[in-house]
Amino acid sequence: MAGLQPGSGGPAVVSEDEPAMVDAEHLVATFVAATAKACELAIAIRRSPAFSEMVKRKADRQKGAETTVDLVSLADLLIQRIVQEDVVAAIPSLHGRVLGEEDCTFFDAKTGESVSLEVIPKEEAELKALLTRIFPSHMDDVICAICSILTKTRAEFLVGMIHDKMVSTFDANDIAVWVDPLDSTSAYVKGKMPDRGGEIQDESGALPSTTVLVGAFIASTGVPVCGVIGHPFSTHDGDAWTSRLYWGLIGIEDGDDRATGVIPAPAADEAMRIPKSCVIVRSKSEDETVVDAIESSFGAGATLIANGAGYKLLTLIRGLSTAYYLGLPTTYPWDTCGPHAIIRALGGDVVDARNGKTIRYSTDRSAHQDGVIASLDLAIIDQLVASTVQTAAERSNEAQ
Repeated sequence: MAGLQPGSGGPAVVSEDEPAMVDAEHLVATFVAATAKACELAIAIRRSPAFSEMVKRKADRQKGAETTVDLVSLADLLIQRIVQEDVVAAIPSLHGRVLGEEDCTFFDAKTGESVSLEVIPKEEAELKALLTRIFPSHMDDVICAICSILTKTRAEFLVGMIHDKMVSTFDANDIAVWVDPLDSTSAYVKGKMPDRGGEIQDESGALPSTTVLVGAFIASTGVPVCGVIGHPFSTHDGDAWTSRLYWGLIGIEDGDDRATGVIPAPAADEAMRIPKSCVIVRSKSEDETVVDAIESSFGAGATLIANGAGYKLLTLIRGLSTAYYLGLPTTYPWDTCGPHAIIRALGGDVVDARNGKTIRYSTDRSAHQDGVIASLDLAIIDQLVASTVQTAAERSNEAQ
């Protein structure tokens, strides 16, 4: 694949510098602008006829009884690098602490030599020259589309971001950020059109399962405070896609901000709503004895399979589902940090599936080993933990 070599990256070191305060509005606007740009890039790159040349097999991961091929695309790496640069440009104190799923190593499409994207040119001619090294020459349509997106102003990506005044401030030296440039890359690669307009996508590989996730947490406590979910393939008219962004912020002190928003604002029939019946989204690889325990507690047919951790968490935020259950160690901090902040701002939580304790974040790249449970209703979380913990423990002991 052109211009791409995936690998692993190490954690960043939390700064011990003097406080560098950043206000809530600036933090949210920075994440929203970067995520909006990421969504436009995701759409533009996926539209290319040569997209298949931009995909590479990264690794095979065990998910329950199944082995899943883990894919990475040039879009993943480019989006992550651009989000990292944009966030640090707006909040310099975050340098070295905007962490991502991917190791963003780029290579010249012709020579195989390493290409640095430490600084992404702002001038169009220089930018195009750099992209021409990463993308083969026959991908000129992609290069031109990316240049057009990257030369837009920050203000252009913030159109429609209307909210009440936020008053919280944060010490940028005590913040770290997790980025998942494209959650559910497999769905992005497969590129299937949705079969359930406006409802939960339960078909494997449906494009709307793809999300861009950005989340900030307080490094000293691990508490998530600000998150954005970009939904690049939210609605479509033929082959033309429109993205939507969901954001949330919650202050670190009682009485501080608890703010959320959707950009652009949804129509009345698309607005967030409470599900008419209990719907618990889960992975298709979930142990059937655990699924039986959930449905014994919540009712037959209460669980529904959906793709991608970010997308499943988005269904909670959109009011399409009641809860998310995962009993497997297949989600990571970059999958949950951003959505967790939004869910907290809406009064809910994301917890460890084994003990019910709130998930905390650090620069550690390890998976959530005991799985996760999430809901906007804390009582539902308690019920899910109670109904699954014994069954899950029994299955774990049997496996050993």
